[in-house]
Amino acid sequence: MLRIAKGLTLCSLMLALASSSSRGDIPLPPNLRYIDPIVRFEGIAKLPEYEFRLRFQTFTGGPSGTYTYRPVVEGNAFNLNAQRRLLDMQLLGLKRDEFERRAKADPSLRWLTDETPHVLAADVPSPSTVGKSTEKVPVTNYRVSLKDGKLVVERVADEEKKAGVAPPSGTWIAGIALALAIAGSGLWLGRGVRFAALPWRRPAHELN
Repeated sequence: MLRIAKGLTLCSLMLALASSSSRGDIPLPPNLRYIDPIVRFEGIAKLPEYEFRLRFQTFTGGPSGTYTYRPVVEGNAFNLNAQRRLLDMQLLGLKRDEFERRAKADPSLRWLTDETPHVLAADVPSPSTVGKSTEKVPVTNYRVSLKDGKLVVERVADEEKKAGVAPPSGTWIAGIALALAIAGSGLWLGRGVRFAALPWRRPAHELN
């Protein structure tokens, strides 16, 4: 009976956590906070005949299915005015004359999707909506290009990579770990040899 009661208590706790997560009301650790991401796109200027919009869902709790459209201009950093979660982020481009004509007829832009005829569409890796409490909101940079007639959006590496300092690769980290392990083994073996050489560790017949 005690085991069954523990199982029921665990299930109830898991259900409570799942429900709390779906509402988005789980508090963050003290060193973290929810942030409004800042993004910047580069490469738009190489496609001057297109009008671009960033399309995404943002919500707290569960998704509502409503999309937000933000205009994208070359090199201009802007806030997403995001809530706690981001979903289904895409960059959409349409020839300017066609975009203006259709936007005039329906300013909501609900007609602009990745299935709109003649549209250029690319998935965009969503920036984080969580940041450190003591740091400023970082700018997430993206590079836009047209490859084989398809729109491509790539997330640019952080400032360290942009400065030409590549982060440690997995091989490099593994090498350091191996070196430390070997060094540690050497110290341990050396200690063992010295310990074994102490007088009280030697047989009596060797002490004479």
